Amino acid sequence: SACSQGNQETESAVSEVGLTTVTLEVSGMTWYGWVSKVRTALEGLDGISNAEVSFEEGTAVISYDKEKVNENQMVEAVSNADPMFEALVLQ
Repeated sequence: SACSQGNQETESAVSEVGLTTVTLEVSGMTWYGWVSKVRTALEGLDGISNAEVSFEEGTAVISYDKEKVNENQMVEAVSNADPMFEALVLQ
């Protein structure tokens, strides 16, 4: 049982190490289908491990490696996904 417990700890540590989380406010998502478009645009960037996009809240919570990608690139990726989208970094 010590072995399996050790594995779980290692897995969660790996997903956390070196990652930063940022929240973007995303406007212009006028229908639910845009959520996957925004997520795909963000997760297509090198260094982003996960993007949780919420249609209801109009936000994207992103886990990323700040050595590889920055917030400006994320904002740009969202804007490039569709002319209607506008992203803003929430502090």
